[in-house]
Amino acid sequence: MKGLDYYRVIEYAISYLLLNLKKGDRVLDIGSLDSIFPIYLSVKGYEIYAIDINIKVGGLKKLARTFGLNNFCSLVSDATKMPFPNNFFDKITAISSVEHILPVEIGDFKAFREIARVLKVGGNAIITVPYKNEVSQKWRYHPTHGRYLIRWYNKKYLTRIAKTAGLSSEILFFCDDVGFARIWYNFLEIFLSPISIFFGHVFLRLRTIPFQAKGAIIVLRKDKVFDYHEKG
Repeated sequence: MKGLDYYRVIEYAISYLLLNLKKGDRVLDIGSLDSIFPIYLSVKGYEIYAIDINIKVGGLKKLARTFGLNNFCSLVSDATKMPFPNNFFDKITAISSVEHILPVEIGDFKAFREIARVLKVGGNAIITVPYKNEVSQKWRYHPTHGRYLIRWYNKKYLTRIAKTAGLSSEILFFCDDVGFARIWYNFLEIFLSPISIFFGHVFLRLRTIPFQAKGAIIVLRKDKVFDYHEKG
């Protein structure tokens, strides 16, 4: 049993609560790849669309069939130019995915604009990203997925990117007061991953101020109709 990633313990739980889902909601999950979150939402009975630029997202469709889920669809798609009509989704999630979207300079801005386009008026989107006091970015390497971009955001930048997309926003922060994440990822993850939920609940906190923040949860809301002349 692999267990949940240390940060996902709070990201998934809080994102689910903040979505405020209702029966019949159509939900988009961006950057799904091999995430269990859209599968969970599908099991709960919501109509789920899961997208990722990586072709391996198709594995989620096989998993959904295993569970007999007829309300689940996964497809390969660029989050900056999605194949959905305007005002199509009731709710949208992007769990630790926006920070990786290319191009480097404007990929995240374009993704937020697309989220605004495909989200229904009155709908909300839950986005989670890494957090630092200063905006920064770097390239990293993953043995399975190869070279990838990661960005860190601060409150001012997140507010700006939401406003640019025409969305109202509220920002919450998940915080690690004692810096346990460094110990977890450097020494304990490979051995204690099956009980990561325990460590997440002990050491992670959700706050409205970014004290010791490691990540941010942005609640976006679409309050009016936009006239988009083109996608993306």
